[in-house]
Amino acid sequence: MIDSYLDKLDPYQVRAVTHPSNVLQICAGPGSGKTRALTTRVAHLIHEHNIKPTELLVVTFTNKAANEMKERLLKPTLLGRQAVYIRMGTFHSVCSRLIRANAEAAGVNRNFGIADGNTMQRLGTLVFKELCAVHPDMLRTKPGFLLGSISKMKNDGYNLIEYLDKFGQDRENLYLTMLYQAYTDRLKSENLLDFDDLILVGRDLLKNEPSLTDNIKHVLVDEFQDTSTSQYQLIQYLTKNGEKGLTVVGDPDQSIYGWRSARVENFEIMFQDYPGTQVTYLSKNYRSTKNILASANHVVKQDSNRPDRELFTDNDNGALISLMQTNSDVLEAETVATEIERIIKYTKGLVNYKGIAVLFRMNYLTFNFEQAFTRAKIPFVVVSGLRFLDRMEIKDLVAYMQLFFNPKDSTAFERIINVPRRGLGQVSVSTIQKLARDNSFDHFEIIHKILTDPSFSSQARLATRAQVSLRKLVDMRNEFMEMVQQELPIHKILDHIIRKIDYEGYIRTFYQKDAEVKMANVGELISYAKRTDEENVLDK
Repeated sequence: MIDSYLDKLDPYQVRAVTHPSNVLQICAGPGSGKTRALTTRVAHLIHEHNIKPTELLVVTFTNKAANEMKERLLKPTLLGRQAVYIRMGTFHSVCSRLIRANAEAAGVNRNFGIADGNTMQRLGTLVFKELCAVHPDMLRTKPGFLLGSISKMKNDGYNLIEYLDKFGQDRENLYLTMLYQAYTDRLKSENLLDFDDLILVGRDLLKNEPSLTDNIKHVLVDEFQDTSTSQYQLIQYLTKNGEKGLTVVGDPDQSIYGWRSARVENFEIMFQDYPGTQVTYLSKNYRSTKNILASANHVVKQDSNRPDRELFTDNDNGALISLMQTNSDVLEAETVATEIERIIKYTKGLVNYKGIAVLFRMNYLTFNFEQAFTRAKIPFVVVSGLRFLDRMEIKDLVAYMQLFFNPKDSTAFERIINVPRRGLGQVSVSTIQKLARDNSFDHFEIIHKILTDPSFSSQARLATRAQVSLRKLVDMRNEFMEMVQQELPIHKILDHIIRKIDYEGYIRTFYQKDAEVKMANVGELISYAKRTDEENVLDK
C-alpha cells in the first residue's frame, strides 16, 4: 500500500507526507504539488498512524478546494470509500455545522440564518441610517468604513463583549462602538450570524465546551498563510493547543490577503504556541518555466526578513518576460494587440488565441482592449460577471429556503415577497416589516396576525389579492416545515418550491430573453442540492 500512494511523489513531497512530527508546517511554493502532498498525508495518517477517518478534520478556504481534495482521496490508490468519513470543509462550513449541532451551548437558535455579504451591507447600512437620525454628526463617517472596521475587529478576534471591554471607553471609537452594538442587535433580532460571527461563535463554543473535540486526533489546514487571528484561535481550540496533531500547509510568499485580515505572522506565532513545530519544504515547481521562476525568486528575495529558500524546476527556460510601459491607456491596448499578433505569427501554431489571457485590475479597463482587438480582428471573450450563487434566479430560490427556515430574515423576505408578484407595494412591505419589529414577531407570525386579527389587518390595509397571495405563502411555508420534519432531501424540497410558485412561468414572462439560461441555472442548483443530499447521507 505504501508504494501505491508514495511512488508518484518527489522526495520533497515524500518527506512532507511521511514526516513524523505531530505538529508540522509544510511550506509549499506555487506549483509544487501542495494539494497532492496534503491529501497523501491524510491517507498516510490513516494507513500508518492508525487514525480513523472520523478522527481527522481537514479545513480549507474554499468549497472548490475541499471538493478537489475529497475527489483525490476517494481514489483507490489513496483511501477509496474511507474518504467519505473524513470531516472536511471550509472554516465557515465547519463552524456552521458545529454551532447547529450545539446551538444551545453556543447561545443561538438552531435555525439561525447566515448573512452573506449583501445582507451584511444592507443591514449595516440600515442600522447606520437609524443611528444617524439620532446622531447627525455620524453622517461625516462613511458606513462602509465603519462596517469594514467591525469586520476587521471580528477577524482580529474581538466579539462585541471583548471589543467593548478593550475599546468601548475610547471616545475616538464612539461611532464604531455604537454601530457594532446596533449591528449585532439587528443580526440577533433577525436570527442571523454573519461570516465573521461563525468563526467567533465557533471559537467560543470550543473554548467553553472543549470536550467537543475529544473525537478529533489530527487537524490539517490548507492555505495557512491566509488565516486571520480569529481563525488561528479557532485552530488552537480545535487542537487543544497542541494536544491534538496539527499539519498546516501554506506559503508566506503567497500571503496577499493582509487587507482581509490575513496574518502571515501566524507561521511564526505557531512556533511559540506549539513547541516542537517542525518545517518541511516543497521546493520543486511543476507549473512554471525557468524564466518565470527566476523572476519570481528575484522578487520575493527583496524581503529581508524572508527565510532563505528557493524554488527550482526541471521545465524549459521558456520565453523571456517582457515589461512594457506606454504613454497612454489607448496605446497600451494597441501594444498588447500587436504583441498578441507577433506571438501568434512567430510560434507558428504552438500558441493560439485561446492560449492567451489578458488580466485586468478592474472590469472597466477592458474597454480600450475590446476596441483594439476588434480593429486588429483578434477574437476574444470578456470573462467576467456574477458568481453562480450571485445570479438573480439562484438568489431568489435560496432566499425562499432562507426565509422558510429562518422567518426573521428581513433580507430574504424583501427578496421573495414579490417573486412572483403578489400585489404588494413597497409601502405594504415596509408596514409588514415594521409591525413585525414593533411586536417582536417573525414574518409569518405577523402575516398570520394580519390575516386573522382585525387590529393588525386595519394597520396593514392590504388588498384582497395580496391577502390571498400571503395565505398561499403561509401554506407553502407550512408545507416546507412538514417536509423538513420528514427529512425529505433538499433537492426535492427545492423542486417543490419552484413548482409551487411557478417560477419557470415567472421567468419566461418577465425575462424572455434570458429565460433559457436562467432555467438552466435553476436546473444546476437542483443538481447541486442533490449532490449535497448524497454527501449528507454519507456524512450521517
